[in-house]
Amino acid sequence: MRQDILAAAADLLDRGGEAAVTLREIALTVGISAPSIYAHFTDREAVVAALVSETFDLMESDLRAAMEQAGPDPVTRLRALAAAYLDFAVRWPQRYRVLFGGLWSDRTVQPNVVANSTSRMGHSAFGVLLEAVDACQRAGAASDTDPFSDAAGLWAALHGLAQLSAVAPLFPWPAGLLDQLVSRLALLRS
Repeated sequence: MRQDILAAAADLLDRGGEAAVTLREIALTVGISAPSIYAHFTDREAVVAALVSETFDLMESDLRAAMEQAGPDPVTRLRALAAAYLDFAVRWPQRYRVLFGGLWSDRTVQPNVVANSTSRMGHSAFGVLLEAVDACQRAGAASDTDPFSDAAGLWAALHGLAQLSAVAPLFPWPAGLLDQLVSRLALLRS
């Protein structure tokens, strides 16, 4: 039943954004009474937090798959990861928005949601990016030796590009912008 509730919440989110995810609508979609949800989740925020966690897991899986398909070269793998990140934001726009909507921030979540480790959500997906940047540095393909800082900068740029691309699709984005961001922020040698 827990997975059915999460699947219904994901569908509602995909079709109508975070505001569409209500316990009433979830219950209607699953075919249960709204109070039945409380046997699995304490409240709506807990449902959304679980959905955020699943979405980060999905993102991590997509990033790892893109790197594996790219082959052994660390720079090619990093570029594939960056493209997969942007692709994820395009394929799942509502889920991507909810990932960074503040629900999992320690400052904004309810105490019961924080207790479920939401403050660490996304760390594993970020870890994939960190591994890719570190691999470039270890291979001598990047000029810096601080993979965490470089990965954090690249993540910020990828997130910014994903958000801006979504809200400004008519902007004349330069060809090759993603490659430029990856090269400059990961300090790739060429």
